[in-house]
Amino acid sequence: EVVMPYNVEVISPIPGLMPGQPIPQLTQRFLTLTTCHPIGSDRQRYIVYALFDFWMPVSEGIPQLLIDAGVNIIGVEGVM
Repeated sequence: EVVMPYNVEVISPIPGLMPGQPIPQLTQRFLTLTTCHPIGSDRQRYIVYALFDFWMPVSEGIPQLLIDAGVNIIGVEGVM
C-alpha cells in the first residue's frame, strides 16, 4: 500500500485504526513494515502488513517447531 506521510493510521496497532479510537482486545499479532516511496524520497510511504501465523512469549522458551527443525539459537539468554 502506498500512502501519504500524514496517513498515520497505517502504523496503528491494528492497521487502519484511527488515532484516538480505542484499541480493542488484540486477538491477532501484526507486523507493519514501512519504507520510503519512491526509494530515498519523503513524498510517500510504502506500507506492507503481515499477520503472524504463530507467536508465543519469549518466556515460554524455544518453540518446539524450531527445535524439531534443528534451528540453532545462539545468543539468546538462557539458551545453550
